[in-house]
Amino acid sequence: TRPSRPHPPDQIRDGPLANITTTRGTQTAHVTAWNGQGSVPWISQAQVNLGRDRAAATLIPLASGGFKLTPGAGQTHLVVDLIGYVR
Repeated sequence: TRPSRPHPPDQIRDGPLANITTTRGTQTAHVTAWNGQGSVPWISQAQVNLGRDRAAATLIPLASGGFKLTPGAGQTHLVVDLIGYVR
């Protein structure tokens, strides 16, 4: 297992609060929501399960170019519902 390396606190002071739903995953994995700067963080925001839909609420760190959603393995469909913006 890899040690957890969450986003630095200065990257998540504010940003969109969203519900991320994974559906139609091709294998068990995870999805990471991040600001696209540097390497992908080792913390996941949503789990992907074969044959099951999974949802998780998360605060997404932003950069000037927006944010990225990166699957850990395989393929999945993502549904992102914006709940609000936290400042």
